[in-house]
Amino acid sequence: MKASRLAAAALAAGALAVPVAPVPAYADPLVGLVQHTSGVDAAPKSVTVQCPAGSWVFALGAQVTGGGGLVQLVRMEPAADLRTVTVAARPRSTATGTFSVTAEAVCGRSERAPVLVTRDTVQAPSVAATCPGETDLLGFGFRIDRPVDQWRIDALVPDFGLTSVGVHAAGAGLPGTLAVAAICYKVDPKQPQIRPYRMGAAGDLGDVWPKTVGVDPNGDDWSFGVGGQATAAGTHLDLFAPRPFGTSWVRAQRPSVPTQPGAVRAAVADDGTVTAYAARIGTFH
Repeated sequence: MKASRLAAAALAAGALAVPVAPVPAYADPLVGLVQHTSGVDAAPKSVTVQCPAGSWVFALGAQVTGGGGLVQLVRMEPAADLRTVTVAARPRSTATGTFSVTAEAVCGRSERAPVLVTRDTVQAPSVAATCPGETDLLGFGFRIDRPVDQWRIDALVPDFGLTSVGVHAAGAGLPGTLAVAAICYKVDPKQPQIRPYRMGAAGDLGDVWPKTVGVDPNGDDWSFGVGGQATAAGTHLDLFAPRPFGTSWVRAQRPSVPTQPGAVRAAVADDGTVTAYAARIGTFH
């Protein structure tokens, strides 16, 4: 049986045993991507996308289009009932261009709902959420209520074993809430060859921005949440594009900063790296 069929059976059955009979037929696909995009102007934006009736949010994504790298994502968060995803972005005080924001949700049908775990901090630069029991991490998001001129999201990283996810905000200044969300799910334990796993991909070095990194498909395996990490000073992540059956993408921006009079360029270029991470469900033999 192909990986996609096994994954479909596991997803449909939840923590129950995978039935011998074929996966039940639904009017729409078992797993699919839905999107909603805002209008285009220079104002702060918030947009919400809803999963089809009878399906849950298993992963989420967000994208800023336009804005010259001066618009920051401040929210990519599932609702408490895991039926919708809300994405928000705010421009920095130096931004002058127009932009739009897209919210994305990877929606799936299952006999059992996924579990949402959230954690937050007001003072710390990072916070992590851990999945309960034997559940695995499939989707992840964040929210930051701090000034965008002082703070920026530069990392949203699932751990190697897909048990937890952490978010990091770089910067300094006024405190405010930094929250992380983990969407957890119990893949059928009676078919141990079906397992979630993390796959990563690193971008090219060099002082060229923005940097976009893709995590390519792996056979018939399904892809869910996508996260990333940018290491160069002044960078922020402004695109998380999960693609269940294709390449998932992450993008980092590094807005140019005018050189101050008398400043000396560093002997070693601060090029930085960008790494993308995707949560997958696959088969192992």
